[in-house]
Amino acid sequence: MPKPTFDNLPAEKRASLMALALQEFAEHDFATASVSRLVDRAGIAKGSLYQYFDDKADLFVYLVAQAEATLLGALQTLGGRGDPLGDGFLQRLRGQMSATIQAALAHPREARLIQRARQAPPEVRQRLDRHDARLRIDHMRSLLVEAQASGELAGDYDPELVAHLLAAIMSGLGPVVMARLGFDPERDSDVPSERLDPVILEPIFDEVLRFISHGLRPASALV
Repeated sequence: MPKPTFDNLPAEKRASLMALALQEFAEHDFATASVSRLVDRAGIAKGSLYQYFDDKADLFVYLVAQAEATLLGALQTLGGRGDPLGDGFLQRLRGQMSATIQAALAHPREARLIQRARQAPPEVRQRLDRHDARLRIDHMRSLLVEAQASGELAGDYDPELVAHLLAAIMSGLGPVVMARLGFDPERDSDVPSERLDPVILEPIFDEVLRFISHGLRPASALV
């Protein structure tokens, strides 16, 4: 995470440096992303960058966290209240599945960076996983608590436990979707927008919502 010297920079200089860093790490994987190339573009000395971050990994983890916050903000806007499916918990959850694709299209560099983060070295991946999990769980828990307070969902479930389970489902959905779209992380740097086919994606999201709503019971048991 950034040092206090980074927070003390003028807002415009921080934003410019982070935009250049996002470009560098979105266009290259962690191993080939170059701090030297970044500081040349920024017009600063390499030593200056290390006054702001401990090392390359520290900068990368911070960038991914910022990218996730950007996509989550877009996700909440696109798939939150006002979704045509309704304002209920399950409707919002379903809307956010579709909105995930829209958010990625609206913020392609952030989405590409997060894709690259999945192939980061193990020690970097471990740091990212801890942050990713907490972000997803906190978001899911806030939706659950609100739905329990309104009486839409059963109030006797532990929202922290259920949030962990739902966050795991939503996290595991990404690799399934990429596989269905024919995306190979070893070969492809990103998924072209024309391959984000709703005809393929929407039935997957419907199936996930059906599982969350009804579990594995046969339809006859739900009558």
